[in-house]
Amino acid sequence: MRAAHLVPDLPQMDIDLVPRGAQGAVAVDGAGYGDVSTYAQVAPGAYDVGVRPAGSSAATAPVLSSTLQAEPGRAYTVVALGTAADARLVPLEDDLTPPSAGQARVRVLSAASSASAVDVSAVEGPAIVRGAPFAASTSYTDVPAGRWTLRAQPVAGGSATSTAGTADVVLEAGSTYTLAVTDGRDGASALAVTPVADASGGAGGVLPAGGAATGGGGAADSLERSAPEPAPAAALLAGTSVATAAAGVLLAGARSRRARP
Repeated sequence: MRAAHLVPDLPQMDIDLVPRGAQGAVAVDGAGYGDVSTYAQVAPGAYDVGVRPAGSSAATAPVLSSTLQAEPGRAYTVVALGTAADARLVPLEDDLTPPSAGQARVRVLSAASSASAVDVSAVEGPAIVRGAPFAASTSYTDVPAGRWTLRAQPVAGGSATSTAGTADVVLEAGSTYTLAVTDGRDGASALAVTPVADASGGAGGVLPAGGAATGGGGAADSLERSAPEPAPAAALLAGTSVATAAAGVLLAGARSRRARP
């Protein structure tokens, strides 16, 4: 499991993933916009997901809530996205299997609330996706590994208050990524596109370094700050249950813990 905060006008939030009738809750404290946790291994089963203002008690009514069913041997990302007036939780199932030799595997998460749909393509290269609707992710596809300049732009004819944006990224052979398209930071109108590592390149299908917690249902490691472009960003919260996707991503130093008293 992993989790991400991609609601630009919500303040810092706590994200709880609580198994029904069992111990081992995962909690991410003080996640700000663009924060993504590392993966945490958890037991399969049903989970309640709650998003509350940072520092709230477990008795505080969540701003966002949802339920998730985690299947054995699978990985998930739970993403909070939208705007404060219309925020939602979107669960994603992650593919951690390695791509073909010399390839990287990517999907696109359309998480920019300023665009009803987006196109993502390589500058002077092929289109990766056309018309990806807001709050949805595409299926994974294999692309040649290497340095890419990616361009994200609102779909022509769709509703949008944002403009096209570009980013230089490196997609490592054997790695799997979520390409998160988000609103620009600090009021910028240009869309941001950031690769978030789902599985590391050195050993495809393996959780990103530091992402696997010890023990069933253990808490994820502290959130990590993503490297400046073109390095891939750090991973979201995932494992055998729930997770979240990242956007525009500069990961803050939020703290994860095992359970809220």
